[in-house]
Amino acid sequence: METEIRKILKDCIRPTWEEAVRAINRHLNWEYDNIQYFTEEEILTKLDQKN
Repeated sequence: METEIRKILKDCIRPTWEEAVRAINRHLNWEYDNIQYFTEEEILTKLDQKN
């Protein structure tokens, strides 16, 4: 695993931190990428629609 991480990091060397982060993000699957937050009212409305 360490070898693979080293390959990714070597591939993602960029002139700035911002560019490096974007390059690294291509390889990562973030748990919260598409998270959507709801208000309490929205949740209750959705629950009512299902019942």
